[in-house]
Amino acid sequence: MAIDKQTVLRTALTLLDEVGSDGLTMRVLAKALNVQAPTLYWHFPSKRDLLDQMADALIAPVAGMVNVTTEPDDVLWSLATALRATLLSRRDGARVYAGTYVMGENVLAVADIALAALLCKGLTQQTAVDAMFNLVSYVLGFTIEEQGFRERWSGEESVESVREQFISAMGGRFPALSQSLDAVLAGDFDARFERGLDAFFGGLSSPG
Repeated sequence: MAIDKQTVLRTALTLLDEVGSDGLTMRVLAKALNVQAPTLYWHFPSKRDLLDQMADALIAPVAGMVNVTTEPDDVLWSLATALRATLLSRRDGARVYAGTYVMGENVLAVADIALAALLCKGLTQQTAVDAMFNLVSYVLGFTIEEQGFRERWSGEESVESVREQFISAMGGRFPALSQSLDAVLAGDFDARFERGLDAFFGGLSSPG
């Protein structure tokens, strides 16, 4: 059966939801497509190349979710929340995207939107580029941790279980952490993410 690159990508993203990034191998993908593994290498020379293309396909909706005619801070806030939501829409989405550095159409579009907004704030090119990478790194790191937490601990019983693990591990030490344990385990990722964005924007300043 002849298959094209887009069919492979769609199937790979579907499998990602089913088996996660660790379970997504070229062999598993070939089986799902009912082809031999060498057929996949015609389109993707390596799994790294497949993951790069998946990363670009994964964030395809992001640019269209941002109104670029609004104020720069609103554009950046919208972009960050859209990127997080899109990564969360797929199992291990942030892990797949992180570290790819692919120069795909969708990745370039997101970078261009971010840079345009940062430059409109009066930042120098270098400061704007640094801020862009810092913002994306924040979104990726936060979302990786969020997805990891949700996969490992979900439901009230699991939260109570991890509380007991914390208490046992602390053994009466680490008083600041002990006093803050309810906040640590609160799991309100939306609010936590927004507070992180507030800190990011608070650190941005235009040159005098």
